[in-house]
Amino acid sequence: MKETLPASFPRATQIKRAIAAVVNAGVAIGSVEISPTGVIRVIAAGTSTGNVANDFDEWDRKGAL
Repeated sequence: MKETLPASFPRATQIKRAIAAVVNAGVAIGSVEISPTGVIRVIAAGTSTGNVANDFDEWDRKGAL
């Protein structure tokens, strides 16, 4: 049976390639998220992810701190 390696941070060239693909498609980039599992997420400008990472962020957003 083949052993799988654990996921790792993406390389700089992979990140640059992902960003270039989005720019070449004519989409304005709002942000880039890089996960320790190797996921590269390019978020278009003007879009909202709409999710809150944790309770602290939710309280901070509401000004309840």
